[in-house]
Amino acid sequence: MQGLSIKSLKHHVALQPLAIIMAGGIMFVAAYIGRLASKTTDVNWTKAKDLGDHMGYYKARQFQWFNPSGKNYDQVAADRVARGETNYRD
Repeated sequence: MQGLSIKSLKHHVALQPLAIIMAGGIMFVAAYIGRLASKTTDVNWTKAKDLGDHMGYYKARQFQWFNPSGKNYDQVAADRVARGETNYRD
């Protein structure tokens, strides 16, 4: 098929920007899926039987790329303790 090899892309100049945009989109999607697999709590890569200790790592973490409200997520765990919220295991 024309436009799927480097030789035919050199010949069809009008398809070159489309190929570049599609390659950029594929790289962005791959990077986003990689981030979701490694940074969110939806995916668990450990084989621990008791996930309570492992999930404590996410107690004061921010799960957004952007923070338009300016909330300091480092203080979330301290605020929970100050309000009297306890761990469900206690």
